[in-house]
Amino acid sequence: MPKGNFFSVLLFQNAFSSIINYLYKNTYYCNIIAIQVKNIATKLHFYMARNTQAKQQILKFIQGSKQAVSHADIYATLQSLCDRVTIYRVLDRLVNENKIHKIVNVDGVINYATCHSCTTIHYHNHLHFSCENCKSITCLDEHEISFSLPPNYQFKESFFTISGVCPNCS
Repeated sequence: MPKGNFFSVLLFQNAFSSIINYLYKNTYYCNIIAIQVKNIATKLHFYMARNTQAKQQILKFIQGSKQAVSHADIYATLQSLCDRVTIYRVLDRLVNENKIHKIVNVDGVINYATCHSCTTIHYHNHLHFSCENCKSITCLDEHEISFSLPPNYQFKESFFTISGVCPNCS
């Protein structure tokens, strides 16, 4: 190791040690820095999310479907690639990354679809249609829903699903 690098590392270690000692004595600043480090770590995790082959194939499958798909649909097609638990984890990750959204059908089964109308803001305030005959779920992006909540209620997410017979089954 060249001398310059050794002394640079030694200087860094001494500076880092001094900072740690200072923070140890001043817990208020330590808490503030811990919060900032946690925020940075969360952002790094979001931006540097693993892009595995399973994640790529699941996203490609969902994007290639004209209708929302369930976990069972994905597993039936990609079971040679990954197991059921991996599919659940990838689906949760894709929802958290705002690449797909969840749709609960009238039977309570969760389906997933790509975000067609989102550009920079993840926003899903549209109807979903669940066909009673073929069990397909379709996003009706052109039909937005509006509602208001009473005071002191905080909105997190909603699922608007209408059931009936789709045009293909009529």
